[in-house]
Amino acid sequence: MAPQVSIIVPCYNAAPYLPKCLKSILRQTFTDIEVIAVNDGSTDDTLAVLERYAAKDQRIRIINAPHNCGLQWARHRGIKAAQGQWIMFVDADDFITEDYVMRMHSGITQTGADAAMSSMNYNVHKRLPFLHMPKHTGFAHFAGKTISQKEFREQYLPQFMGIRNIYAAMWAWIYRRDLFEGYELPEVRSFQGEDLLFNATILPRARKISGIDCCGYYRRSGGFSKLIGQDMEQWWSLYHEQSRVIKENDLPEACYSHSAIFLITELHWFIQKRLIAQHDPAIIRHDLAAELQRPEWGEVVELAEKTDPTGFVRLVRQGDADAIIEFNRKLIPPRWKIWIHRLL
Repeated sequence: MAPQVSIIVPCYNAAPYLPKCLKSILRQTFTDIEVIAVNDGSTDDTLAVLERYAAKDQRIRIINAPHNCGLQWARHRGIKAAQGQWIMFVDADDFITEDYVMRMHSGITQTGADAAMSSMNYNVHKRLPFLHMPKHTGFAHFAGKTISQKEFREQYLPQFMGIRNIYAAMWAWIYRRDLFEGYELPEVRSFQGEDLLFNATILPRARKISGIDCCGYYRRSGGFSKLIGQDMEQWWSLYHEQSRVIKENDLPEACYSHSAIFLITELHWFIQKRLIAQHDPAIIRHDLAAELQRPEWGEVVELAEKTDPTGFVRLVRQGDADAIIEFNRKLIPPRWKIWIHRLL
């Protein structure tokens, strides 16, 4: 008999964190689950850990990739293998409270929704304590609501495309498996942002979407997959794929503006991470000047100004690399310097 809930766990070199993750899933008070662990070409002891837990609990199924294919592929492969009526995702370095699946399943079945999100606890570095982040996820504006497809498309979806107010991640969500019929894996180089594309494609198919008033997901910063690129190429790939998704799904025009804002935000990070890491200013200036030569920036700036007419957007339009670098230097909060140094 098929389980009620399939929980997909993509794994890449996650051996130190997997035991806590798997224990939190297997100890759920809602027991009618299967765990699909996708080992994405790990080079550490990830597979050994998975096999050890699978030997003790038959609810775990392991899928092995012949080589590292990326987080996107791992999740997509898990979806294809899932047998449950409902699908959830837990990253290999995260964990959940014992009643989390029960509360998510109960909440979505009571509302009759096809997809539902919860709040979460989050930390910015693995050695720091977790913080409840309802503001970060926009959950404060969505908790306890059940909205129609039309309302979601018109009021909330543009926020997903720009990752504003509501966090567009796949974890802290539960989805009806029927939503994935015919789903195709987006062609995008980006390591980050695949969640956004996923939800922008899947959620418009849902007849109703709910915000479940619970907070049982513990999210660590970062993730376990192969990082494909650290430059702007991955973000341009994501931007172009977003534009395709918007067009093919006939999404609201505001989605284009929010997608452009997302790309502008990544340009901020492109510069600020280099400033914090104290890269040679001449190299930063050279890389930025080369980046601003892209003819597509005219379109992006025009779209971004409709939603966020900031001084930074105008500087990008002018193409003044020195002014853009100085603008970002003044924006970096002291706490970011500590955080970024730890991540680099």
